[in-house]
Amino acid sequence: MGDVLFDPMVPALDELLMEPAEMVLPPGVLAPSGLAAGTGRLAGWQRLIFGGAGMTSPTLLNETFETAWPSAGWQVGINSGKADAKWGRSTYRKAGGAASIWCAKSGSAAPPDGGTVPKNMTTRAIVGPINLSTYNAGTLAFDLWQQTGSGDYFFYGASTNGTNFSGWNVTSNTSGFERVTRDITSWGSLGNLAGQASVWFGFFYTSNDDESRAEGAYVDNVLLTADSGGGGGGSCGTYITTEDNENNAGTGTADDDMGVSGKGQCLYNTNAKHPIEFNIFVTGP
Repeated sequence: MGDVLFDPMVPALDELLMEPAEMVLPPGVLAPSGLAAGTGRLAGWQRLIFGGAGMTSPTLLNETFETAWPSAGWQVGINSGKADAKWGRSTYRKAGGAASIWCAKSGSAAPPDGGTVPKNMTTRAIVGPINLSTYNAGTLAFDLWQQTGSGDYFFYGASTNGTNFSGWNVTSNTSGFERVTRDITSWGSLGNLAGQASVWFGFFYTSNDDESRAEGAYVDNVLLTADSGGGGGGSCGTYITTEDNENNAGTGTADDDMGVSGKGQCLYNTNAKHPIEFNIFVTGP
């Protein structure tokens, strides 16, 4: 009887092994401008959509890999001396739509679709720089599919200098595509990315030299959203009031439903004064 092949057991998303980690790019990968060495500044960043001041939750990055990739703002590469297998657009597995990116899709050492990643590979897919200087909160999210060998891992991280990336190693397998979401205000050793003028986000995959290897990692539907404080926070400040200055009829007269004059009264929804309403007056630019 030949070898019996089987997929390893997979954990739920909240059980995925994510270990804080750091990743450093080799010298010369990015030019001082922050773009790939040897390239000029990109015009018309097709997939980086920046919102104006005062907007809330604009989409800064929405990459679904449905068209030719790498698109503007992205760069793909391998570390020197590593196997020539790197991220590329793949239709073999996807979370939705027609395609995702696979860590070993392109290069002279790339396996066939669905094959086993080669030994001794480190590949990266990096997008940026993205200007987060006018935002005070945000989220990066993406869909991840992974089957990995012992000692191999997927890493996702961020950088404020284009070289040193802080993030997390994922060393366990997923159950199909699973959504990974990370708050940009609490990002590893970098802390708060909101407010930074230049931020890069990167996806890496590394395999070692042993025989324990698998198909690797796929990434799909990368989404970066941020908040600029239009509803409080950021440059607008945080609005707090204890003034009872409105009533159910909206005539601008207090109706004592905020517990101010009553000193701690509790207003139930059966009370005629329900619901609680108030006005906040904002002045300035």
